[in-house]
Amino acid sequence: MAVRAVTAVTAVTVVHAATAMTAACAFDPFLAACWRDLVQRSDVLPHPDRHVLLHAGPPFDGMPPAPVSNAAVQSALSEGQTGNGRTAQTMLSSGELRLLP
Repeated sequence: MAVRAVTAVTAVTVVHAATAMTAACAFDPFLAACWRDLVQRSDVLPHPDRHVLLHAGPPFDGMPPAPVSNAAVQSALSEGQTGNGRTAQTMLSSGELRLLP
């Protein structure tokens, strides 16, 4: 009997959460945002050099902060500029892979 009571409470909670999410989406359309299509940068922005990655924000003096550096490494991997993260990090550190705002 106790198990049924917990199940009923859980079901009510899930329904309530779904209703709250639907109501919240009416006020915040980005609440349920997700990636739909991912394309390579070179397909939509062919004009920058292959070793240039664009970022939001001001230029960095020296190495970018770790989150930006990690994102640049992931971008280099997804663009096929290198086969592994260590090489991408080396390219970024040496200036072979550049970040431009």
